[in-house]
Amino acid sequence: RLNSSHLVISYAVFCLKKNRPISIIAFSFLVYTFFLMIRRPPRSTLFPYTTLFRSVSPTIPFSGSVPKLGKNTLSPNSPNQVLKVLAMGCSGIHQGTGFFAGPHLLVTNAHVVAGATSVTVDGARAQVAFFDPVNDIAVLRVAMNPVPLKFAPSVPSSGQHAEVIGFPLDGGRTISPSVISGEISSESRDIYSKQTFTRTVLVVYSNIELGNSGSPVLVHGDVAGVVFSKSLSQSETAYAIPAAIVESDLAKTPAHGTQSTQSCEN
Repeated sequence: RLNSSHLVISYAVFCLKKNRPISIIAFSFLVYTFFLMIRRPPRSTLFPYTTLFRSVSPTIPFSGSVPKLGKNTLSPNSPNQVLKVLAMGCSGIHQGTGFFAGPHLLVTNAHVVAGATSVTVDGARAQVAFFDPVNDIAVLRVAMNPVPLKFAPSVPSSGQHAEVIGFPLDGGRTISPSVISGEISSESRDIYSKQTFTRTVLVVYSNIELGNSGSPVLVHGDVAGVVFSKSLSQSETAYAIPAAIVESDLAKTPAHGTQSTQSCEN
């Protein structure tokens, strides 16, 4: 599409220089190209892994059928513990979601802030207090301090109703009605595709989009997991980092100082 745009633009410039009329087709294509450029949203990251879950080995019963899900709804004011994260760097702006899990501490995905030179939460500057590229977790330190969300005391059972809260497609705070499938054991890689390891993943049926990276999966208001990827074959199947892993990383977060966001993703 970009190559075609360049050709049409070059043709238009040639016509203007030669004082020749521009064809209706070329003019229409120029208008269409301009429209695409002005409506393009900031770069979002949710599914940086193109082959991450191709060899997943389920450890729980899996029917293969997706339950009927309710429609996503906007929720401008609540929960106020879930906020939009913007990371500047790597030749663009990465947009994701984060939630408060401790005093002045907000959890998001490492791939959202990887290589960032500047990070903001709801427009306010944030520092990267902890960065884990293996589990895809980052903890940000911010001045804001709402009452943090609590973590679920146990793994939710299959079939339990849940909610994924986030900012899909750089939009407003959105609640996505969801259903828990269960935990699986998966061969996975870190965000740089350098290290291979076996991890536990919480599978959630949910209508999520780009920008939901870092969204909490809430069961009865408690965090059961953090969204970090999506199925390549089933559009309504999301993958989340279990709460126990997130809590473990949160406990490792230093009380002071910052950590490097390392390099941009490949």
